[in-house]
Amino acid sequence: MDNPPLPLDPSLAPVLLFDCGSGGVKPDEATDDARLVYSIPKKKLLLARGLGSFIEHVSWITPQGWVLTLDPASRDVSLRDPFTSRIVHLPPDPDGLLATSKDTRCVMSTTQPTDPACVVLVIHRQEPVLCHCSPGESQWSRHEYQPELLVDGDLDPNDREEIIEAVVRLVAVGGRFYTYLGWAGTGKMVTFEISRNPSLFSSHTVDSPPHPAKCPCIKCCDIPSGMTRTVYRRTLDEPSYNSIYILTSPDIYYIMYCLVESCGELFMVQFYLSLLCTERTLRFQVHRLDLRRNAWVKVTRLGINRAFLISCDHISYSLFGASMLADKFGLKANCICFSNNDDKGFYVQDMERATTTLLDPGPEITDAMMPILLMHVV
Repeated sequence: MDNPPLPLDPSLAPVLLFDCGSGGVKPDEATDDARLVYSIPKKKLLLARGLGSFIEHVSWITPQGWVLTLDPASRDVSLRDPFTSRIVHLPPDPDGLLATSKDTRCVMSTTQPTDPACVVLVIHRQEPVLCHCSPGESQWSRHEYQPELLVDGDLDPNDREEIIEAVVRLVAVGGRFYTYLGWAGTGKMVTFEISRNPSLFSSHTVDSPPHPAKCPCIKCCDIPSGMTRTVYRRTLDEPSYNSIYILTSPDIYYIMYCLVESCGELFMVQFYLSLLCTERTLRFQVHRLDLRRNAWVKVTRLGINRAFLISCDHISYSLFGASMLADKFGLKANCICFSNNDDKGFYVQDMERATTTLLDPGPEITDAMMPILLMHVV
């Protein structure tokens, strides 16, 4: 491992990295690569240098905190810890197997890339393609899986796209990769085992997580008389409130989910989003996979001293989630911290109080600028 100088004080992590400099202006790479970062535990906005490479299309943020980077000129590949500057070199990619991070997602099978059993997996977002390697190997391997083999029966084009999207959500638990394929009333857990040989997978049926009987839709424009309720609060120097208006229609919503590994267990965080205003989350549900019962079990706690961080990808809006020790990283326990599409804010959902707090990084940053979440390696 190489250990260059620290680019960012580790006590500031986790941070939100924005693609703008002082005053919200796009930085000039030739003269100054400083960018604004917002420290979540310190609730402070500051300038930091040396982080511009994490914004390019050749960097992948993993749920384990490591950042996979590709040098476009040399095709050298490495894993970097953004807070300690540790670097683990991986095989180069002279054949161009790795697409840009706009088209792919990266996840690791273990938290430490020096683990001999670690697999670094790059998943294509639109095609059924997996690229993988392990530290110490001399090259990347490419595998094309068959989506129709992951389900029973024939597939129509829409089913194929849904399966590929589910594979993009692969999460590592105990050295294996898992994803969930969900339909009405039932679903499948699919396990991928990656090796030098073609990838193997197995699946078993599980009950789909139940949905609430009613999920009222939220509208963020006209105020319906007698139907107002404040559910968000801004944490600014001068407190202000965003009023969210509850409508009576229970049907107009859709569900987005994220799989999170925590302490060796698999959790599913479900976001109920309004079709009238997709930037508003109506409610949350969290389930834990009970392997003995072969079912998703609803939970109200995330575990002892745990907080979940869920980030929208800054390019394609795919979600990844991570579990962290709350007190170690200045977070509140039993909270889900998440970002929204085209939104500079960072939201904290308190599972016990059922409240959502907005952390606003500051007026220098335009409202629609999505941040990149940089975390400590877990």
